[in-house]
Amino acid sequence: SLFCFYIPFLPFFARMKLVSSFPPSPHTFGGVLFNVGFLLFLLSFSSLRSSFATQIQFVNYASDTNLEKSLEKNVRELCHFIGAESVSAFSTSDGRKGVEEARRIVEEKLKELKFDSIKTFDLSKFHPKAHSVMVGEKVINKPSMLNVDFVDETLIPTVLFYNHYDTQPADGLWTESEAFPKSFEECASVDSDTGNVTKVKGRGASDNKGNLWAVLSAIEAYMAKKGNKPVRVVVLMEGQEEIGSPGLDVWMKKYAKQYLGNVDAAFSADGSTGDWNKNGVLTLGLRGGVDLEITVQNGAEVDLHSGSFGGAILNPIHALSALMASFHDPKTGKILVEGYYEDIYDFSKEEIDRMKRDFPSNKEFRKTASGGALFGETNVSVAEQVGVRPTIEFVGVYGGYVGDGIKTVLPNYASAKIVSRLAPGQNPQKSLRLLKKHVKKTALRISQGAYVSTVDSGFSNEPFLGQIDSVSNRVAKKVLTEVYDGIEPKVVYEGGSIPVMRMIQKYASIEPGLMAFSTKDNMYHAPNEYYSIDQFKTATRSYVRVLAEVSEFEKKGRSELELEVRRKARYVKEALRGGLNEAKKGLDPALDVAKESLKRGYDTFVDGIRHVTGKQKKEL
Repeated sequence: SLFCFYIPFLPFFARMKLVSSFPPSPHTFGGVLFNVGFLLFLLSFSSLRSSFATQIQFVNYASDTNLEKSLEKNVRELCHFIGAESVSAFSTSDGRKGVEEARRIVEEKLKELKFDSIKTFDLSKFHPKAHSVMVGEKVINKPSMLNVDFVDETLIPTVLFYNHYDTQPADGLWTESEAFPKSFEECASVDSDTGNVTKVKGRGASDNKGNLWAVLSAIEAYMAKKGNKPVRVVVLMEGQEEIGSPGLDVWMKKYAKQYLGNVDAAFSADGSTGDWNKNGVLTLGLRGGVDLEITVQNGAEVDLHSGSFGGAILNPIHALSALMASFHDPKTGKILVEGYYEDIYDFSKEEIDRMKRDFPSNKEFRKTASGGALFGETNVSVAEQVGVRPTIEFVGVYGGYVGDGIKTVLPNYASAKIVSRLAPGQNPQKSLRLLKKHVKKTALRISQGAYVSTVDSGFSNEPFLGQIDSVSNRVAKKVLTEVYDGIEPKVVYEGGSIPVMRMIQKYASIEPGLMAFSTKDNMYHAPNEYYSIDQFKTATRSYVRVLAEVSEFEKKGRSELELEVRRKARYVKEALRGGLNEAKKGLDPALDVAKESLKRGYDTFVDGIRHVTGKQKKEL
């Protein structure tokens, strides 16, 4: 500032022979004054930037006391959310109503939190089985020194949270609660001694409604604490994750840059955490997936009498069983589909050793599987089997009579549903082609006379392979280590699929991480699903700290000074636009006169030619 005031006095100093050139010689009085002024200018500019960047004594994170005070309210809201029957697999009108009900509950919460923007997109135009995706954006503690209309929000540190509000179907025997409880008393389990709620129950409690509501509760807690640094939050939530996110890839390709651009860290709140919520995890891999349904028919229009026709007419269940058995080697557990292992990512010995080290023991793993027997590829660890190796699982088989007692029929058809989890490196389209080719080739060999058909439902997503040193994972490691009292998170490769993770990598140009708090004993995808209150508390505390960590990011030009410069630049831009509009208004009358003159000249020219040639103007 002193330097700027000094410049107008240069002519005066020159007349007094204090300076003779610009910049002045350092050996003159003016030169000394110039250099001192310039130095003060640099120092003042530096301190100005610093003062703008540290106006307030910010706190690192919202008080956990605020979270504790709002716990009952948050849990009651979560139970109301769990009650929405949002099964995305049901494409009927009633099924769509359930997913839409869950979406509206989330939307109302975003409105309550005063999100700056909330947009919902119908994805059924991209895929017939798709539902919706919703994206919301809010700047928490927007800088107040400037006119809010001119705050460049791209300069504020930004975090993206992904969640889904759809659920798996609620089949099976539910003994602990209704699948979709309609009251708080039915949803919540209460400790008889303390009277405290210990868990919430219902389909989607753990996958993924509990984690989703924890994100929203954390945002609310961060907003409630005065003095927290500004942070921009983007939430991406969908209603078809449980059926493979059909249509989302098309939407991401079209809109990711617009709505998810300029994100500094990204997290999926869908996923799982460590051993019974005793430690956090850094999930570096997720398997992809494809589905296929095989149907075998014998040509009969109806089921037949098993005595009158059995042994002479092809039994579709026999043929289907032979087809199913052809997918695996019964001794080694290896997949026998030709070419299925070709493109798998080759993990280093160091990576595999880390997988094994951070994976539960076989005994602990079986405990999370309700005591299920181990089976898989020989000479391959369980950690590799569930994390980085492909699978072909039969998830449903039907045909003939399955009711009580016996019915002596020979069915006219039998079907099996397959879900294949894909290892990092595998391509969904290629894998599906290989599966269909195997069915066709095997059917010709072992099921002659049968009519064999295949169809896929569109469940198709790419595997995800993350980076341990990404910005998102560095934040996750710091937060989880703090939340779990100094215990560093384990590194895992998860067997499930979250299609959006690879899409964020491809279309939003950010390396996402996973930070979710479901545990494998939460019975997700099974009856009696639940989510403990301890998990909910851990989740909300963690997400609050994520907001605080991201708010500390130094983004280029994040100071109030540069925001002010951008604001004034916008004023100039609008002034120029206004000047151009005024100039155009001034030119318009002159252009009208020129047009009229040209028209008259043309008419005169045509009239002259008509007289010369004798032809009519119309003909010309």
